[in-house]
Amino acid sequence: MQIPGYGQDIMVVDNNAPQPYAKADLRIKCNLFWAGGLDYCVQHVVHKGYTHLWFLNDDILFVSPAPFIHRVWNRMLHVEKHCGPVGVYSPSFTTNPYHPHMVQSVGQGFTRIGYVDGIAPLISLDCLQEIGGLDMGDNHVGYGVDVWLSTRSAEKGWVVIVDHELVARHRYHGTARTISGMMERARSS
Repeated sequence: MQIPGYGQDIMVVDNNAPQPYAKADLRIKCNLFWAGGLDYCVQHVVHKGYTHLWFLNDDILFVSPAPFIHRVWNRMLHVEKHCGPVGVYSPSFTTNPYHPHMVQSVGQGFTRIGYVDGIAPLISLDCLQEIGGLDMGDNHVGYGVDVWLSTRSAEKGWVVIVDHELVARHRYHGTARTISGMMERARSS
């Protein structure tokens, strides 16, 4: 996908979402779930010169005004100037029943945190390499992999932040509800 001003720097991979994304550069043949999809994307881009991977759930909608990519990149550079290299960045969300620190705090700017929810993490590939990769084992569903990834990043000194100036709404388990047995697997994770 080409976005004006970014050339070929943007690649969109559809992890076989229930509603296909027509502009995707690549659609995976079967849903690999969260961690499996993230691992697939990392393996696909790691040797192509990309520096970051923004892994977005298919059931989010940004409620902040566009443009998103340019704004996120500039916000991340601002944080790096003041706090050091960002390992994992995330927008904030209108609600989050699992991780309240991910909910937008108006006027807060950004918050340095110990871990992020994996709804929309922007991951530094250098950080991912330094911490030894995803470390998902056979947990392709991914519950907990997001927390473990960002916790290890913070422990290695990488900045992990939630940005309260970029806000999205997430429909929790939107895709999971369409896959037979998925919610039961999630509850047992």
